[in-house]
Amino acid sequence: GMQSQMEQILAAQYQKTKSKGLSAIIMDPNTGQIKAMANYPTYDPSNYQSVNDLSLYQNPAVSNAIEPGSTMKVLTTAAALNLGVVKPDTTYNDPAKWIINNTSITNIEADGGARQQSVSSILSLSLNTGAVWLLMQMGGGQITNRSITNWHDYLTGHCNFGKPTNIEQGYESNGLIPRENFSDPSLNLTYANTTFGQGLLITDLQLAAAVSAVVNGGTYYQPTLVNSYVGADGKKVNSKPIVVNKNVVSDSVSKAMLPLMENVVTTY
Repeated sequence: GMQSQMEQILAAQYQKTKSKGLSAIIMDPNTGQIKAMANYPTYDPSNYQSVNDLSLYQNPAVSNAIEPGSTMKVLTTAAALNLGVVKPDTTYNDPAKWIINNTSITNIEADGGARQQSVSSILSLSLNTGAVWLLMQMGGGQITNRSITNWHDYLTGHCNFGKPTNIEQGYESNGLIPRENFSDPSLNLTYANTTFGQGLLITDLQLAAAVSAVVNGGTYYQPTLVNSYVGADGKKVNSKPIVVNKNVVSDSVSKAMLPLMENVVTTY
């Protein structure tokens, strides 16, 4: 039922948004179980011989790594909270623009200009400048080797980006996380961009798994399509959740993230 409804919603939104393609995933954050996963445009399996675009045979939610955009701000916020460099009620003076490597980073949405902002408003107003400010706090107030190291470790060591989730499906993309190369000063801008979802590539599935860990108490479960299977003896065997990482965030940070995320959709 969820799969059918999701496909109908995607088809309707495809016409409404005029997007090149849409993907959606429903995942149980407490087990890693995929309850529904769909893409549009798609094809009719009973009439596959009529397909001219062979890319439709792949599952973009798993095989296509993309720049995730502002969805990354959830993880940037969680990382900063987990490092203890900010608190859920922390406020700061947002300049509405940062100049990094002679490049200006501003906000897309109306932010009201330079003024007092908060960890909560970074998410609710989707502030690029706020996400960069969080990266600065990871390095003591500036973008430094320390802040880049801390953020890179969170992306790769906690969220498992840059590697496959090992879901039971072929053609899974690893994605791409910028390397740590402190002899390259352009990394300051690159890593500033990653805090709001640019300059790195991840799949929808990788993002779903990481965000699930943020909201479930900090446990990263391997995504799975298999709910159960029948063994050689003819008996049904239920699949057990596979824990990949238990410390994506602390339990207290996970609890703090829930109202911050809820505020994004209840306030605006």
